[in-house]
Amino acid sequence: MDKVNFNYAFGAPHRITLSRPSASEKTIFDLQNNLVKISWGWGNLKDKFPLSWQTVPMDIFLDLKILIDGKPAEFAEWRRTASGTPMLAINGDGYIIEAIAVECGCLIKLSATRDLCVVLTHTNGWVISNQGWIDGENTNVLMTMNHERADRLIAVGSGADCYSLPTEAGYSKSMLSCFKVEPGQTKNGFIFMPYKDYFENIDKILAYDFENLFNQAKNEWDEYLNKGIEFIIPDESVLHCYKSCLADLFVMREELADGYTGVCCGTEHYRSVNSGEPALAAMFFDKAGYTEESLSDMRVYFDGQNEDGCWACNKGWERDSWGVAYNKSLLALEHYKLTRDTDFLREIYKRMKRSSLWNHAARQRNKIDVTSPYYGLLPRGMGDCGLMNGCDYYGVFYPGNFMVVAADGLTLDAAKILGEADVDLLEEIYLTAKADLIKSVRNNSKKDNGIEYIPGIAGADNSSLFGCLFAYYPAGLLDKDDPLICGAVQLFETRRKSEGGLPIGTGWMKEGLWVAMALDNLASAYLRMGEYDKASAYLYPVLNHASPFVTWCEERGAEIDTPAKGGDMQHLWTPAAVCQFMRDMMIMERKDCLHIACATPRHWLSEGQKIGVKNASSHYGKLDFVIGNTPYDTVLIKLSAERKIETPVEFHIRLPLENYSFEVASAECEVNIAGESVTMKSGARELEIVLNVVKQTK
Repeated sequence: MDKVNFNYAFGAPHRITLSRPSASEKTIFDLQNNLVKISWGWGNLKDKFPLSWQTVPMDIFLDLKILIDGKPAEFAEWRRTASGTPMLAINGDGYIIEAIAVECGCLIKLSATRDLCVVLTHTNGWVISNQGWIDGENTNVLMTMNHERADRLIAVGSGADCYSLPTEAGYSKSMLSCFKVEPGQTKNGFIFMPYKDYFENIDKILAYDFENLFNQAKNEWDEYLNKGIEFIIPDESVLHCYKSCLADLFVMREELADGYTGVCCGTEHYRSVNSGEPALAAMFFDKAGYTEESLSDMRVYFDGQNEDGCWACNKGWERDSWGVAYNKSLLALEHYKLTRDTDFLREIYKRMKRSSLWNHAARQRNKIDVTSPYYGLLPRGMGDCGLMNGCDYYGVFYPGNFMVVAADGLTLDAAKILGEADVDLLEEIYLTAKADLIKSVRNNSKKDNGIEYIPGIAGADNSSLFGCLFAYYPAGLLDKDDPLICGAVQLFETRRKSEGGLPIGTGWMKEGLWVAMALDNLASAYLRMGEYDKASAYLYPVLNHASPFVTWCEERGAEIDTPAKGGDMQHLWTPAAVCQFMRDMMIMERKDCLHIACATPRHWLSEGQKIGVKNASSHYGKLDFVIGNTPYDTVLIKLSAERKIETPVEFHIRLPLENYSFEVASAECEVNIAGESVTMKSGARELEIVLNVVKQTK
């Protein structure tokens, strides 16, 4: 599998949301065979509680069609621009439509090489949107006419040969841009949808240089997407997907109330912020070199803490979702490790400690009946992620408990780093909670066709598979070889999979796919287990289950072209998981070792190819590396770090060969070769190693 192909996409409509980086204005495009549905809301999140599930209502709904010889034309192809910029392109017979968010609105560009008509229809509102229907003037303009100032502009057309008004009354809410094109010629026109403007400014708008606005918007995104980490890989299709995912994290980012910023969980239904996957997005920003944006976003997640210390903010969407304490703690500790900012960690440690003290006190509520499966666990909370307690969304769910124990472990780590006096107390809290949780999961495991595993909740078997591996990673309760962890992996791998190879039943839809979880849950665990081929094997299937816009709905049916979809049509978790996995497979810091290129697809190091990263933020400052497989049976390794690397560094040389070994041709440091890995001792900042590839015959 050498290229991304989107062969396992869900059914149309496919969504892409157009926005400038981190802007409050979002315009949604939903595409199907011969129709584009466009929608947006004129509100924003600046007047809503920052962590609440309060979305921006949609105010305007438009339909766009192309008419050729009076009939709707089928689109031959729709896709995202190759750079990853949130910009769409629609190809058809004799035309190309492109759209992008610009400084003052959303801009649609049409390039026509044949006669055609673009019909843009305002589908909500009342009886009329085109004033030209009344007086025959300004037929290139659509206005609200009701539910707002009647002269507020919806769309303005420019560049067409004429803007006609057919006799059908249905066109009183439409703008018809008609193009007459001679053979061999190309004509360009635009439809501009301003964020906020009125009919009185129509002459000013028509004087805009739309082509320049279009190009400025593309350049802005190109500059933004190229200022952080750079992945060096030989597959342009994967680079396109990564840049698209990174861009969509910034599409979903915006200003919130009280001066906060944050990343939303989606672009419509979930256009709100909580401390689940948005906090993971902030952590990736930090690792990708967008430190300013990450620091800005952290504030809303950290500050969402109750007076009693609980970090599942009871004023927000995350209320009673105990596991968010882990996301916040990990975000804090990772930022310290990336920056070595002790003052930052000392300040956030106060919140981490209060959280762990609350966790400890809350667990005491379940320390009455020693025979209870919930003895020493947190009280009932919200499961989310398909976790159910029978028919109840609330219960004592294991994944949330795993995450909170992991959070308490991070609080202990922070206390040790800072030399705090609380170390003994926090260690007792952590070890007690860990022991109680291990006892509970061992006494309440489940069996499925002979496979023993950890269920979502003791005594119930109707939950999703979400989080069953968290007992291994991130909580570290059980070893990778523990029968319960082996059983959980086996359950993932032996249950029915989609035709494209993704596990079914990872979320709310019992016979559906939550695509993000293939990377976030399963592949992430494989990475830490050292099962690198198994981890790598999920990258292309996840990408191939995207739409051609490289967007994913939250959950979907398992079948190709399925109409079954759930949650937001453009959801945050999968692009966040793709970005994090791309970084982890290239650079993964563990306590005992820095792993380089541990899970890259093997064909990326075919003869003559190279892989690497530039400008990566790491626990050792900025870090660059490159691994090249030359045509002369040698492998060249170069690494440069801003600070001394305090652990051994293991380079994984994953060649697409069945039998091979390495010999050191030259090295600037002492190295050890074991299988396809080359390890150097700690203490270096820069190095160069040359290896000879020894191809073995059976």
